[in-house]
Amino acid sequence: MNAVQQKPCKWIVDMTWLNLVELSRLPHFSDILNQIGRNDKAWKQWFDKDAPEEEIIPDGYTGSLDTFKKLMLIR
Repeated sequence: MNAVQQKPCKWIVDMTWLNLVELSRLPHFSDILNQIGRNDKAWKQWFDKDAPEEEIIPDGYTGSLDTFKKLMLIR
């Protein structure tokens, strides 16, 4: 049985959380689940933006991601 880490926040819909769990398997995103739990408010503000792709991504991701990785995160 593959247990999935529990969502830290109610605002994250289940499908989004499962996508984040899969994304966390990639080296560049290995700590993203913990980061969202620690920095919930900033991530929710970013998530709620009409155009998150034009906003600064929390936890330093804006400067460390290439375009493809940004698209994977926004997805």
